[in-house]
Amino acid sequence: MKYEDIRPTLKSGDLISSSFLQPAFSSWYAFKVAVVQAWTRSDISHVALVWVPPTTKRVWIIEAVVPCVRVRPLSQALDEGEDVYHTPMNCDWSKVEDFAFEHIGTPYSQLLAMVSSIEPWKHGKYTECAGLTIDIMNAAGIDLGNIATPQDILRHAMLRPGATQTLITK
Repeated sequence: MKYEDIRPTLKSGDLISSSFLQPAFSSWYAFKVAVVQAWTRSDISHVALVWVPPTTKRVWIIEAVVPCVRVRPLSQALDEGEDVYHTPMNCDWSKVEDFAFEHIGTPYSQLLAMVSSIEPWKHGKYTECAGLTIDIMNAAGIDLGNIATPQDILRHAMLRPGATQTLITK
Protein backbone atom coordinates (compact mmCIF):
# COMPACT_ATOMS: atom_id res chain seq x y z
CA MET A 1 0.00 0.00 0.00
CA LYS A 2 1.31 3.46 -0.83
CA TYR A 3 2.65 5.46 2.12
CA GLU A 4 0.34 8.39 1.36
CA ASP A 5 -2.66 6.03 1.63
CA ILE A 6 -1.64 4.18 4.80
CA ARG A 7 -0.17 7.16 6.62
CA PRO A 8 -3.50 8.39 8.13
CA THR A 9 -4.11 4.92 9.63
CA LEU A 10 -0.74 4.60 11.40
CA LYS A 11 -0.95 4.89 15.17
CA SER A 12 1.63 5.31 17.90
CA GLY A 13 2.72 1.87 19.10
CA ASP A 14 2.19 0.11 15.77
CA LEU A 15 4.98 -2.23 14.74
CA ILE A 16 7.24 -1.53 11.79
CA SER A 17 9.39 -4.37 10.49
CA SER A 18 11.87 -4.08 7.67
CA SER A 19 14.48 -5.84 5.63
CA PHE A 20 17.76 -4.31 4.59
CA LEU A 21 17.97 -5.01 0.88
CA GLN A 22 21.58 -4.23 -0.02
CA PRO A 23 23.93 -7.12 -0.86
CA ALA A 24 25.96 -8.33 2.14
CA PHE A 25 29.28 -7.26 0.63
CA SER A 26 28.17 -3.83 -0.60
CA SER A 27 29.35 -2.12 2.60
CA TRP A 28 30.65 -2.87 6.08
CA TYR A 29 27.22 -1.97 7.48
CA ALA A 30 25.45 -4.31 5.02
CA PHE A 31 27.82 -7.10 5.99
CA LYS A 32 27.14 -6.62 9.71
CA VAL A 33 23.37 -6.58 9.13
CA ALA A 34 23.64 -9.78 7.06
CA VAL A 35 25.67 -11.49 9.81
CA VAL A 36 23.18 -10.54 12.53
CA GLN A 37 20.26 -11.55 10.30
CA ALA A 38 21.86 -14.94 9.55
CA TRP A 39 22.89 -15.53 13.16
CA THR A 40 19.41 -14.69 14.50
CA ARG A 41 17.73 -16.66 11.72
CA SER A 42 15.56 -13.67 10.80
CA ASP A 43 14.03 -12.98 7.41
CA ILE A 44 13.66 -9.42 8.58
CA SER A 45 16.50 -7.35 9.96
CA HIS A 46 14.81 -4.63 11.97
CA VAL A 47 11.80 -3.71 14.07
CA ALA A 48 10.69 -0.30 15.31
CA LEU A 49 7.60 1.36 16.73
CA VAL A 50 5.48 4.09 15.19
CA TRP A 51 5.10 7.43 16.97
CA VAL A 52 2.60 10.02 15.78
CA PRO A 53 2.75 13.11 18.00
CA PRO A 54 -0.66 14.57 18.83
CA THR A 55 0.43 18.04 17.68
CA THR A 56 1.36 16.95 14.17
CA LYS A 57 0.48 14.20 11.74
CA ARG A 58 4.11 13.49 10.88
CA VAL A 59 4.89 9.78 11.32
CA TRP A 60 8.09 8.89 13.16
CA ILE A 61 9.65 5.63 14.27
CA ILE A 62 11.42 4.90 17.53
CA GLU A 63 14.23 2.48 16.82
CA ALA A 64 17.44 1.07 18.23
CA VAL A 65 20.26 1.32 15.69
CA VAL A 66 23.97 2.04 15.74
CA PRO A 67 24.98 4.16 17.61
CA CYS A 68 21.87 4.55 19.81
CA VAL A 69 18.09 4.55 20.20
CA ARG A 70 16.68 7.37 18.10
CA VAL A 71 13.57 8.85 16.53
CA ARG A 72 13.44 9.40 12.75
CA PRO A 73 10.75 9.97 10.13
CA LEU A 74 9.24 6.78 8.73
CA SER A 75 9.48 8.37 5.30
CA GLN A 76 13.28 8.31 5.65
CA ALA A 77 13.26 4.50 5.94
CA LEU A 78 11.19 4.35 2.77
CA ASP A 79 13.54 6.78 1.02
CA GLU A 80 16.50 4.54 1.90
CA GLY A 81 14.93 1.66 -0.03
CA GLU A 82 14.09 -0.67 2.85
CA ASP A 83 11.18 -3.10 2.59
CA VAL A 84 8.92 -1.66 5.30
CA TYR A 85 5.91 -3.51 6.74
CA HIS A 86 3.22 -2.20 9.09
CA THR A 87 1.47 -4.28 11.76
CA PRO A 88 -1.21 -2.53 13.86
CA MET A 89 -0.78 -3.28 17.57
CA ASN A 90 -3.79 -1.42 19.04
CA CYS A 91 -1.97 -0.53 22.23
CA ASP A 92 -2.65 2.24 24.72
CA TRP A 93 0.34 4.40 23.78
CA SER A 94 -0.44 6.96 26.48
CA LYS A 95 0.64 4.33 29.03
CA VAL A 96 4.10 3.91 27.50
CA GLU A 97 5.08 7.06 25.61
CA ASP A 98 7.20 8.49 28.45
CA PHE A 99 8.79 5.07 29.01
CA ALA A 100 9.62 4.79 25.30
CA PHE A 101 11.26 8.21 25.22
CA GLU A 102 13.39 7.44 28.28
CA HIS A 103 15.34 5.07 26.00
CA ILE A 104 16.32 7.72 23.42
CA GLY A 105 20.11 7.96 23.34
CA THR A 106 20.69 4.51 24.89
CA PRO A 107 23.74 2.97 23.15
CA TYR A 108 23.11 0.13 20.70
CA SER A 109 24.92 -3.19 21.17
CA GLN A 110 25.72 -5.31 18.11
CA LEU A 111 26.93 -8.12 20.36
CA LEU A 112 23.61 -8.25 22.21
CA ALA A 113 21.80 -8.23 18.87
CA MET A 114 23.56 -11.50 18.08
CA VAL A 115 23.17 -13.02 21.56
CA SER A 116 19.46 -12.24 21.59
CA SER A 117 18.62 -15.31 19.51
CA ILE A 118 20.07 -17.77 22.02
CA GLU A 119 19.38 -16.15 25.38
CA PRO A 120 15.90 -15.37 26.76
CA TRP A 121 15.10 -11.69 26.99
CA LYS A 122 15.40 -9.94 30.32
CA HIS A 123 13.70 -6.59 30.90
CA GLY A 124 16.03 -3.71 30.23
CA LYS A 125 18.98 -5.87 29.21
CA TYR A 126 18.99 -5.44 25.45
CA THR A 127 19.91 -2.26 23.68
CA GLU A 128 18.97 -3.42 20.22
CA CYS A 129 15.81 -3.13 18.15
CA ALA A 130 13.93 -6.26 19.20
CA GLY A 131 14.74 -5.91 22.91
CA LEU A 132 13.63 -2.28 22.88
CA THR A 133 10.38 -3.26 21.16
CA ILE A 134 9.72 -6.03 23.69
CA ASP A 135 10.39 -3.61 26.58
CA ILE A 136 8.02 -0.95 25.28
CA MET A 137 5.24 -3.32 24.24
CA ASN A 138 5.54 -5.22 27.53
CA ALA A 139 5.00 -1.92 29.37
CA ALA A 140 1.87 -1.46 27.22
CA GLY A 141 0.61 -4.90 28.29
CA ILE A 142 1.40 -6.63 25.00
CA ASP A 143 3.40 -9.86 25.12
CA LEU A 144 5.78 -10.27 22.19
CA GLY A 145 7.60 -13.30 23.62
CA ASN A 146 10.99 -13.61 25.25
CA ILE A 147 13.35 -14.05 22.30
CA ALA A 148 14.57 -10.66 21.14
CA THR A 149 14.94 -11.13 17.40
CA PRO A 150 13.05 -9.19 14.73
CA GLN A 151 11.61 -12.44 13.34
CA ASP A 152 10.32 -13.59 16.73
CA ILE A 153 8.79 -10.17 17.47
CA LEU A 154 6.93 -10.23 14.16
CA ARG A 155 5.84 -13.85 14.70
CA HIS A 156 4.30 -12.97 18.07
CA ALA A 157 2.67 -9.83 16.70
CA MET A 158 1.08 -11.83 13.88
CA LEU A 159 -0.36 -14.33 16.37
CA ARG A 160 -2.53 -11.61 17.88
CA PRO A 161 -6.24 -11.82 16.94
CA GLY A 162 -6.97 -9.94 13.72
CA ALA A 163 -3.28 -9.24 13.05
CA THR A 164 -2.38 -7.93 9.61
CA GLN A 165 0.85 -7.01 7.90
CA THR A 166 1.00 -4.50 5.07
CA LEU A 167 3.93 -3.64 2.83
CA ILE A 168 4.37 0.14 2.67
CA THR A 169 5.62 1.48 -0.66
CA LYS A 170 6.58 4.98 -1.76
